[in-house]
Amino acid sequence: MKLFSNRKFNTAIHFIIAALPAFVLCQESASGEYRMLLDEIKIFQKYSEKSINSSLIDSAEYYVGLGEHEVAVVFLEELLDEFSSEIVPLALSMHVIPPKRLNASLRVGVDYNNQEFETKTGYTEENDILIDQVNKPYVGLHLNYIITGDYSKGLALNSLLRYDKENFNGYFNLEQKFLGINTNALINMNFIFDSNSLYPDLSYKDISSRQLIEWMGNRWRFRLDNAIRYKRYQFPVETIPDFIRNTLDGYLSYRSVGGRSINFDITNDYNESIDFENNDYYEQIYNIKFGQWLGLNFINTVGLGIRLNQFNYSLLDSMIHNFSKEFRFAPVLGMFSSPMINMNIEYNYIYKTYKKKSEQEADYHYNYIDFKIMNRFTSNFQLTTGYRFEKKKYIPFHGSNELYIIEQNFYSNGIIAGIDYQNISGWYINASAMYSWRKYPNAPKDDEFSIYYNRNILNLFIMAQVPVTEKLNLSILLSYDNDTDKDYDINNIRSSYFTIELQYSL
Repeated sequence: MKLFSNRKFNTAIHFIIAALPAFVLCQESASGEYRMLLDEIKIFQKYSEKSINSSLIDSAEYYVGLGEHEVAVVFLEELLDEFSSEIVPLALSMHVIPPKRLNASLRVGVDYNNQEFETKTGYTEENDILIDQVNKPYVGLHLNYIITGDYSKGLALNSLLRYDKENFNGYFNLEQKFLGINTNALINMNFIFDSNSLYPDLSYKDISSRQLIEWMGNRWRFRLDNAIRYKRYQFPVETIPDFIRNTLDGYLSYRSVGGRSINFDITNDYNESIDFENNDYYEQIYNIKFGQWLGLNFINTVGLGIRLNQFNYSLLDSMIHNFSKEFRFAPVLGMFSSPMINMNIEYNYIYKTYKKKSEQEADYHYNYIDFKIMNRFTSNFQLTTGYRFEKKKYIPFHGSNELYIIEQNFYSNGIIAGIDYQNISGWYINASAMYSWRKYPNAPKDDEFSIYYNRNILNLFIMAQVPVTEKLNLSILLSYDNDTDKDYDINNIRSSYFTIELQYSL
């Protein structure tokens, strides 16, 4: 049995889309893949005369108990190979009950969004904070209609209309899915609009399309995912220009009989602002990851990556044109201390360099190491605790004012906590937090205008779904980040948002 029914799983997904329209759905997590494969095995076993290989199931469940879903997936894939000869006739013979063609739900909630820009003045620890805050109750209507086929292979229309005291907005998604024996594909068209009565200049229309194809063999998996988007504001200006963007993601993986794996993924992201240069960029990301090459007795993965970015942005009254290169090395080691407890050590090293160096964009080394203990009390409840140390060191260059560069150096110690809980009734809670103490050893102690000073950093994320009744669900999404360290070509800012929504299925 799946942890979520289709209706409640869709409720969670639709909530995320409604709360974060720009959110991009990524590859399914290893835990999700494990549950999907286990469901497939149970279905095949029900209709097959073959006896199930209990040793493979036991091995998979053992690694799930340790929280290592990626390793568990290896054993389930081995088991599925034993049913490969029966998959085609079985799929053709199984009777699928058609889902409900029309689903509708009424949503009421409140959006809270807070963006803060911080400066430090005087000789105290008090901050001057510029705040852009939104607090809006809203009401919305969500509709999903299957035109042909079903959820897995068919044409469907998905839409949401939402109204609050400031905005009337909505989206319409027309999506065709294709499902084959080894190949999946989809193509969709999206239209989003927002009419803002308080700030008419921010009203916009957004048209996008996504094309995806995925092939899955016994050992190999391949995925190609492309998205193109055009956004037009009612009154575009340099700070919020119209733009066209295309993002192409590719993924290739191989998993051997012994559990070793190699994953390779690339991203090409191109953004062109129309009539302006601000926020033009072309970013390329290449990653390779080697998993379990030292055996299955403990977790061992090594990731290597490179990120290239040609970018423009407006700073004060100047237009900055630059190119950055970022190299990443990320090994992970895990140890099994008991069937219900395991420990992970994850290290990340980043070296970033700029073609045109300045005091604002100087090369740097960044290191952080996480030590985590995962306690899996039951199959659906896990508690994570841990510690993080991080250090960032900027590199002065010839002709630079060294004091302006080294004052940005910092190190920090922090504690990590997390909870993951879900059950078959539709409850879902995922929460993580990190609180760290950051020190700037080279920052001037008597400069009242310096933004680099010792501080405490809090990062908090909560996503929850609570089924109130069979037709009524409460959803919560919270993110808070007061880290002011900024990398200009990533556009990091200090921000927080909170959304709570009550959804009633009609």
